[in-house]
Amino acid sequence: MRRPALLLHQIIPASRSNGPGLRCVIWVQGCRLGCPGCFNPETHSFEGGSLIGIEELSAQFLSLGSGIEGLTISGGEPFHQAAALAHLVERIKARSTLSIIAFTGYTLEELHGIRQAGRVLAGLDVLIAGRFEQSKRVAAGLAGSSNKQFHFLTGRYSRRDFDPIPEAEVLILPDGSVQLTGIDPILW
Repeated sequence: MRRPALLLHQIIPASRSNGPGLRCVIWVQGCRLGCPGCFNPETHSFEGGSLIGIEELSAQFLSLGSGIEGLTISGGEPFHQAAALAHLVERIKARSTLSIIAFTGYTLEELHGIRQAGRVLAGLDVLIAGRFEQSKRVAAGLAGSSNKQFHFLTGRYSRRDFDPIPEAEVLILPDGSVQLTGIDPILW
């Protein structure tokens, strides 16, 4: 039996612009939705990225300790890898009190038609759903465009918790590279 794994674009162990509190952030690799103006086009190809086992990935998150409030999952399109993502979410929830937020280009209604998506949704605190629409761009409070729907799936957060989140942050990564992360603060 093959062990579940996610194809990841990047992991950032500590960010303040990807959800409430200090959060670990993962970007999955691969997206077929093709939203014009997407802030993360480098995550669209299913080539590249790193395949990381769920056991290894969850151990990495859990080792970050109590300074981390939660995990944010972005992409690419996380629900293109729903089965592996379900294993990750279930493992994190079973072994910690970390909150989990996920972005998706799908609507909640569309997710109901995706196999294993229900298992993922059962472990999320917040789902930010809907395709990015460039003509409705807002880039604030973790909403890239005004059509994005926030689904608060547990009582852990409310919309107020997202208002003070910085639009973006500049990170200097361990390899010396610079990363801009957040909700596209720059008009191209």
